[in-house]
Amino acid sequence: MGKLLSFQFVVVILFLTEMASSMSRFNMEPEDLALQQSILYPEGSSYEVRSQSQAQLEEQSIEESQSQTTPRKSKFFPYFLIQFPNEPCTAAGGSGVCVSAKDCKAGGGTSVGVCAQGFGACCRFSKSCGSEKGGDVIVRENSADLKSSEGSCRFVLPKTRGICQVKLDFTEFEFGTGLPTGECSATKISISGGINLPQGSLDLCGSLKSQHLYLTYGSTEKIYITSSAAGMDTDKYSIRVSYIRCDSRQLAPSHCTQYYTSSQGEIRSINFPQQQLNNQDYTICIADPRDAASRSGRQITNPKGISWETCGTEPNNFLISGKATDPPVTNPTLCTTDYIQIFGVNRQCGNSFSATQVLSTPYLLRVKFDDAESKAPEAELIVSNPGKCTDLNTSDTICTDGDVAGTCKCVKLVGQPGLDETNTGFCLKYKITE
Repeated sequence: MGKLLSFQFVVVILFLTEMASSMSRFNMEPEDLALQQSILYPEGSSYEVRSQSQAQLEEQSIEESQSQTTPRKSKFFPYFLIQFPNEPCTAAGGSGVCVSAKDCKAGGGTSVGVCAQGFGACCRFSKSCGSEKGGDVIVRENSADLKSSEGSCRFVLPKTRGICQVKLDFTEFEFGTGLPTGECSATKISISGGINLPQGSLDLCGSLKSQHLYLTYGSTEKIYITSSAAGMDTDKYSIRVSYIRCDSRQLAPSHCTQYYTSSQGEIRSINFPQQQLNNQDYTICIADPRDAASRSGRQITNPKGISWETCGTEPNNFLISGKATDPPVTNPTLCTTDYIQIFGVNRQCGNSFSATQVLSTPYLLRVKFDDAESKAPEAELIVSNPGKCTDLNTSDTICTDGDVAGTCKCVKLVGQPGLDETNTGFCLKYKITE
């Protein structure tokens, strides 16, 4: 019995000695091995680290097998499993999401550098119409880039355990155009599924670079982004998809479609300063500085409110109803079709904005544009044209392909009393005073 205990003690000593030796070969401290164990979306990414002696042992086993010599008894060596969260990362080649090199390659991603202290690959995933068989393109990867391509398809963003929101960053977006009627051209994207879209869906086109949207799942299981392209070479977009966990500090209030966390900034309506789009109904939120201060350790006992004014350098920086030549709207009860409303202040519309300061929280801006933004169609005309029908479009004419080759169907637009003309939306600056 004494000899058996002595033998076991020697085995334990050899095991601990080999473990310390293996760790020193990798220049790794014990705390370096105890990386965060929780796995963020997508699930299951892990990275295996094997000691050098283990690899050498496997090579020896292969050589022995090939030479058909009598194999030696295997020895036990430590085997480490390193796990790290799949979070957004930035590396020398750009930004992406931190995953194992194996998962990056298997998912069709491109590594732009390393992350997780060198154990992971900062991987950039890209999805486009036609990248998967079938009509739908499933987007499961965090920080994936949706790329424009010819044809139409539907991107599907499924809800998974622990995920409450999706953030869309429009890093590049010149896609289609807003027509004089306020509708999007045939080239556009349509978003549906988020509970913070009051009308259930949102059509987007024109210029949206640097804009962003937050979409809250709620009871919804999927969010859809339908891309329709007419094949113009100049139409393109790149949209970064970021999944946000329910316990994340990056989570926006569930009713906010846009969410700004800086104490000052600039807010533009969608497609500003081009044609204002129809059926825009969403809420813009500004983070309370006391929330950000509590996370950073600072103390703000009583912020002095938020001030709003127009962007002075932009032409027509507030034109959301009526005409540019109309007198300013001074009666807020007249703002019934297109308007904005800052929480704690009356509605504002027309062609001028009254600078204001609000002391109450929350800091909210409601955007409400109806379904008749501009001129109304008159008669349809058939025009002979051997080229592209869209080349005939003007501010007063919309042309599409005719039923007969070499012809175009054109609709003449006329202004009608009470309707909006050439509205561009708004550009506002805000500043929170601490």
